[in-house]
Amino acid sequence: MKAPSERPDRIVAGIDGSGCSRLVLQTAAAVAAALKLNLQVISCWSRQDFLFASQFPGGRFPDPDLVEREASHLVNDTIKRAFGPNRPPGLTVRIRYGHPAAVLIEESANARMLVVGRRGRGGFNGLPIGSVASACTAYAHCPVVVVNDPDQDGFNRS
Repeated sequence: MKAPSERPDRIVAGIDGSGCSRLVLQTAAAVAAALKLNLQVISCWSRQDFLFASQFPGGRFPDPDLVEREASHLVNDTIKRAFGPNRPPGLTVRIRYGHPAAVLIEESANARMLVVGRRGRGGFNGLPIGSVASACTAYAHCPVVVVNDPDQDGFNRS
């Protein structure tokens, strides 16, 4: 265990632009502010995001730089939806290539806390927890907060 003086100074928020991403950011920002820590937003992209090359002109995958720019645009749009013009102080953004679960677990090694959404953009609707959130709760190197969006959870609560 790290000595108190060596403790990480950041909260990591993993987002993918899904409906829950706004709540993930707001939750992570509140925790970061309360603990006087920085907030680092991480979004991932990989070729798995593009299931069928035939959906692209010429049947080729898009230029990785283009995909990274699109991912950056998605993250900035989500940050605007979460905070409006008032970004939290200490907020930084990283766009990483790789599978989201693997990247977030790696990033958790130097984080005080990891905040993710219960379900993201992909996968099977109706599952109680998505694969990325499940992997993070099982393997992260720090505490994990899983945020639920009750408006998008697909469960009838009546």
